[in-house]
Amino acid sequence: MESNQTMNTKRETVKQKLLELKQESFKVNSETNIRDVCFDMLSFIGDVDPVLRDEYIYEAFYNWLIIYDVIDHVTLKELCFKISDEEHLFLNISSFSTDDVFMRSFSVLILSVMLNYQSKHSFLDKEEFNVLKNKILRYVSYEKDVRGYVEDKGWAHSMAHGADALKEIVLCNQSTLNDHKEILKILEVMLCNKKIVYTYKEDERMANVLLAIINRNLVSTHIIKDWLSALVQRVNFSTDQITYAKSLNIRNFLYSFYFKNRNINLFDDSFVFTFHLIDHNKQTIL
Repeated sequence: MESNQTMNTKRETVKQKLLELKQESFKVNSETNIRDVCFDMLSFIGDVDPVLRDEYIYEAFYNWLIIYDVIDHVTLKELCFKISDEEHLFLNISSFSTDDVFMRSFSVLILSVMLNYQSKHSFLDKEEFNVLKNKILRYVSYEKDVRGYVEDKGWAHSMAHGADALKEIVLCNQSTLNDHKEILKILEVMLCNKKIVYTYKEDERMANVLLAIINRNLVSTHIIKDWLSALVQRVNFSTDQITYAKSLNIRNFLYSFYFKNRNINLFDDSFVFTFHLIDHNKQTIL
């Protein structure tokens, strides 16, 4: 294990290198060893410095994959399974309100970028894709720390980042009907089992997952309607705080999805009436 002094020195070296690269819009030349830089970044994916974590490391991965396509597939595959391991995606997964959430949350965010790349280039075979998919589904289900923005440390946003990864799974051709049904179950867990009200537009990111499922057209409209109806039935603005939080999350999710996608033939008059009824019940409690 590296000493704190060694890690601090390495951290400053990585940060300075990424600052220089960012100033050049992350364009690289023949002198830049992309593989070494990528692996050097792994220890700091969840750094509490939001500039290093979000503006440098995340943006570097995004640019090198989506904009420039400069990470070779062998290296990318190694990175993918390293980031999804116990020291990154699952680091102290049972912890709550600790800085470890940044490592987990930004690991899944970077994996979502890799899955976006996968949908276009298929660097993972079917078996490898399934391994990664199952890890992400397990992470989103197990994550307890669902804070959005943390003062002085920036975005944690684990549920928004998790939703981004779920959407990218759906958009990959390797994902199946059963995968999409499983992701509907995971969405319900995200909405109903996390015990707080989402206040940083997590509902919109989750709505994007449902839209992706509909657009892939593997899950029947009948199943989607039944899933939405069952979700509505779970709304109960009682005086119990946890139940109220769950109900408000469902309400916000339904509204986000509805107003994004009113052209989709899922919302008949009775369903729209149900939305209004939800708001009426909420106002009555308030």
